This record gives sequence, structure tokens and C-alpha cells, in this order.
Amino acid sequence: MAPQRSCAWRVVLSVSVWLSPIAAAKAEPPSAAAALTPRSVAAVTVRLADALRTEVAEPWPIEVAAAASEEFLGVGVESIERVTVIAEPPAGPLPLWAMVVHTSAQVSLDQLDPRLTAHTTPSELEGRPFLESQQAFLPSFCTLDEGTLAVGAKAVLRRLLKPRADAGAPDTGEPEAGEPPLASAMRTLGGDQNHLHGAVILEPLRPLIQLGLNQARGDIPPEGQKYLGAVDLVSGAVVAVDLAGERESSLTVYANDARDGDRLEGLILAAIDKLRANMFGSEEFQELAGSDDPIQRAMAEYSIRSFERQVARFTPRRDDDRVFLIGEMNVAEPDAAVYAASLGLLVALLLPAVQAAREAARRNVSMSNMKQILLALHNHHDTDGAFPPQAIRGADRAPLLSWRVAILPYIEEQALYDRFHLDEPWDSPHNLALLSQMPETLIDPSSGLDITEGKTHYLAVAGSDTLFPPGENGLQFRSMTDGTAKTLAVVQVDDEHAVEWTKPADYDVAAHAADPVAGIGSLHPGVFLGGYADGHVSAIPLDIDPATLKALFTRNGGEQVEAP
Repeated sequence: MAPQRSCAWRVVLSVSVWLSPIAAAKAEPPSAAAALTPRSVAAVTVRLADALRTEVAEPWPIEVAAAASEEFLGVGVESIERVTVIAEPPAGPLPLWAMVVHTSAQVSLDQLDPRLTAHTTPSELEGRPFLESQQAFLPSFCTLDEGTLAVGAKAVLRRLLKPRADAGAPDTGEPEAGEPPLASAMRTLGGDQNHLHGAVILEPLRPLIQLGLNQARGDIPPEGQKYLGAVDLVSGAVVAVDLAGERESSLTVYANDARDGDRLEGLILAAIDKLRANMFGSEEFQELAGSDDPIQRAMAEYSIRSFERQVARFTPRRDDDRVFLIGEMNVAEPDAAVYAASLGLLVALLLPAVQAAREAARRNVSMSNMKQILLALHNHHDTDGAFPPQAIRGADRAPLLSWRVAILPYIEEQALYDRFHLDEPWDSPHNLALLSQMPETLIDPSSGLDITEGKTHYLAVAGSDTLFPPGENGLQFRSMTDGTAKTLAVVQVDDEHAVEWTKPADYDVAAHAADPVAGIGSLHPGVFLGGYADGHVSAIPLDIDPATLKALFTRNGGEQVEAP
């Protein structure tokens, strides 16, 4: 990652952190619904200035937030009325998000710190000034009106500006007929009056969540498998936090319908019973409870009382057939600190599972990418009678372009293929200009690289006894005497080992003979992905026996090995 890009991204994240935990206003800030797009599925809104005036905020580093606001945004933190972060369903590897900052001051793109905008170029979007990001994973900037700054993905900013361009009626904070479900959810439970209010609609995200859960299923003990079904029972959730203690703060979960509400309640109660049994049924606890020492027995009694007290806080109260209120409390009460700590502990316990699900989803997308590449290789074989050679060569037999260019027509990229000069090297002025047009199929979604950098993580296994040996001609299936299911064709490498996708460069078996995995690195925890000549893909442990991996690299070595 380029130093400038990394610095800008850290600055944006730092400002987001300071502007996201809370929320706003000297005058009544605009409704959070004004910051939603029709496609929004999740949002968190915070009233910053108003929250900073509460007693709860006294221990916070307010001075740091104020200095950051002045330095990076050019406005005082006391003028920031509301910050709303929204997310849309992802489309490919790029996240679709935006952060909308409503202020009582005047904001302009010119007053933003250059460290935030160094990766952008001035442009125009829906008739308004626009700083367009030149790096896909970094945000663009625009102003929605003279007091509102928007930061995020260009597609989302366009949808934010479109209703204003259409000159609709001003937002009044009242529900509108036929409004998106997320807007309705953002108005419930105190909505715009809460210091923090968030909502998520799960239905559009369910396929992605299921993708991650299915991948993670094998790592979850059998007794925990049934709880994975809870995600199918929930339609959405709303979190509401009031720092002044004027109303209860809560987490509310909505089941799809009454039947799913019954099933969700059963799963929650079963999970609590399981947790209780694990805690108090253990041999250690039984020894404590049955001890002759009265202090140890008292400790066991205290443990039970403390556990049941916390369980009571987290046991959902069912308001109707499908609504579950979880963890209602008054933040201003002294006991709230204990509750918040308990909630923080719960989040800390759940975070690894969430991260694992996210990584599993990305790994599934990467496996899908690799399967598309393998299918393209097969289609090339069906059409041309052989797999593509490792390089497209010129009249002098010098390698010019990668096999990845040769398979473009088979991954629905015929138009891009036709733009290449196949008689010129990959870095000729004409062909080099196409490097940034790399198809998304060739980038791993767990990568920190920008797709416009044109580096791919999917390399052919190249070498004298591999599927991609040196030479002008591609091989046929009959050359794989070890069996197609035991011959690796493509491996997924990490960012450090990624190569320009048009360059005839791949994983060189001979160059990494001493340590085969050294040329692959680690992008996915503990594994790398391997695509076999028969079209299947598997996750291969990084600690695989080197001899086994070398055998999988060859197509005709005669080794007797089992593919992972």
C-alpha cells in the first residue's frame, strides 16, 4: 500500500472514530433519515455536540476530538450536530458506505485538510463540487448543502445527492408513506432524540451472512450448530442510547414473524441454559460449592447470584409476537457502568466470531474467483484444444503477456481482450494503460491492494513438470498422468507476492524449491487457496508437508499423495 494512501486512510479512520461514538446539536439537527439512500441496510447516527455536554462525556478526550475536528474538517466540534454512517449491501470487493456530517457551521471542500483529500481530484457530481477518489478503496468527498459534508463511496454519494437534485420536499422527521424499512427503523425508540441510534435490516445481507456462516460451520462444535440458524429468524435490530438518562437505552431485535419469534426465543433460552450448565456443572464449581470451607461455599453462592443478575439483564423481554427487547438500561444510573462493562465483555467475546465469519465470507469469494479462473481454463481447452501457455509470445518467442489475458474472453471480458495489442509486451505504453482495468475476478477480497493497482493474487503454478511449463504451446489433459484432481494449476498468494495481472509472471516452482510456501505468504489465516486442474478449489494449510506440496505442483511426477 502506498504511504500516501495509508496515511490518508488512517486519518479518515481516526476522524471517523472521533465522530462516531455519540451525537449533536445547539439547534435541532436534521433527521437521520435525510442521510439514508434507498439502498441503505444499516446506519448509525450520533448527536455529537449534544452528547459532549452530558455528564457521561466528562471523562472522554473532548479536547482531542475538538482539535481533530478543527484540523481536519475546519469546523469546531461544538458545531457538529449529527454524524450518520450508512452502509449498503456490498457489490464486489468494494464496500458501499458513506459518512454524513451535519453541522451548524458552513463547510466546504476547500477547508478539508489535504491529508484527507490527497488521493482525490476535483470533479462534479449531480451538479455539486466533488472530490473524486482515484483509489477504489479510499473515499470521495462532497457537500450535500452548505452545512453538510458527505464522505464515502462515489456510488453512495451519488444516491445521497440525487434526491436533492430532484428537489423533493424537505425532511420533517415524520414517517413517509412507502419509505424504506431502514428509515422507519431509524425513527423508532426515540430515533432522532437519542444520542446514539442505529439500525440494521438483515434481509438484503442474509446471503452474505450465510456465506460466511457456512464456511465457518466446520469450525463450530456440533452443540453450537443449531444457534447458527438464528440469523434466518431475525429481520433486523435497533440500538438506542440516551446519555442523559431521559429515556431507557436498549437493544431491540425483530423476528421475521410470530413463528420465528417462538423459535428465536427458544434458541436464546436454550443458549442461556447451556451457559448456566457449563458454568455451574463443571467439576471445579462443584468442588467449590461442596467445599467444607464456608468462604469457598460463599464464593460459589456469590458466583451464582452475579451470574443470574447478569443473565437477567441479557434475557430478552418479548413485547409482542416478534419484538425482543434485550438489555434495557438507563445509562445515567451508577450501575450502568457495570452493565456497560458486561456488554463490552460480551462484544469482545463475539467479535472473534464476527471477524471469523467475515474472513470466511471473503475466503468464499476468493474461492469463487478461482473457480471462475479454472472454468475459463477448461473453456479455453474446449475451444482451442489445450490450456493456454504460460505466456502469449511474440514473433521472436519472447514472452509478452500473461495467460490471464488469454482467458479474458472466457470470464466475460471480451471487450477488454480486444483492446490489447497482443504483439506488444505487457508494459508497452498501450498495454500498460490497461493495467488498471483488471477484472475483479483477479483480486482477492481480503487484500489491502487497490484494484486499480492492477496486481493479481492468482498465479499459475509454473515450471518444467507443471501445468504451465516453459514453451509456446499449452498442455492437454492427457499430459496430467498424476490425475487432474492431484495437480495444482493455480495458487492464491498474498499482497507481497501479487504480480501485475498482465505480466507473464507466476509462481515459479524451481525458485521456491527450498520452501514452497515462502512464495505464497499468508493472506487468509492458516491457509492459502489452491485450484486444481479438475476445477475444484481447496484451502491448503500453510504448514502442509513441503514434499506433499511439491508433489501437487507436478503433473506427471508419479507421487502417491492425497490432495488436501
